[in-house]
Amino acid sequence: MARIRVKHHSKGYAELIRDPAIVADLQRRAERIAAAAGGESEGYVAEPSTPTRRRARAAVIALRGDSDNAMIRNLGAGR
Repeated sequence: MARIRVKHHSKGYAELIRDPAIVADLQRRAERIAAAAGGESEGYVAEPSTPTRRRARAAVIALRGDSDNAMIRNLGAGR
């Protein structure tokens, strides 16, 4: 059986995970999760994060606390 060699390009990975299309997709997913959990009326907001040197991120914030695990139950909305 032939050996397969994979050469990783770290610079390419870094560019990919900070790409504007990836940032926009993460924000859309966070907004869908926040909406499924009840939206702003229930105290859930999607907050974008500026891409860091390492990666882009987005967060769903529970403004009133999350005692009923609404975000966990609605993670599927981010798919």
